[in-house]
Amino acid sequence: MFHLGFFHWHKHEHHCDSSDAFPHNNWKSTLDKTVLIVGMIVPIISFHQAWLIWSQKSGADISMPLWITHLIVAAFWLAYGIEHDDKPIIAAHALWIVVDMLIIIGALTY
Repeated sequence: MFHLGFFHWHKHEHHCDSSDAFPHNNWKSTLDKTVLIVGMIVPIISFHQAWLIWSQKSGADISMPLWITHLIVAAFWLAYGIEHDDKPIIAAHALWIVVDMLIIIGALTY
């Protein structure tokens, strides 16, 4: 699999001048927008879990190690996204942190 990336780069180098824009620039833009939307879907869906905890005032069925791990992983991804100025990663993982915190705080409260 590793060689496939070099094959693409090799073909790109020979078919495009260095001054040419990457031929799939519109694809990249569309993909960036799609990833931003897709990256937001799961945290939004997971918000339902937080709503259940807070509305029913019960966090009995929550796996705290799982949600704490989610929080830690999201924090690392957020730091990575900030370092690389990657908006889809920043947006998705900032939202994940909010949802994770709501779930963890709700489970600890109730």
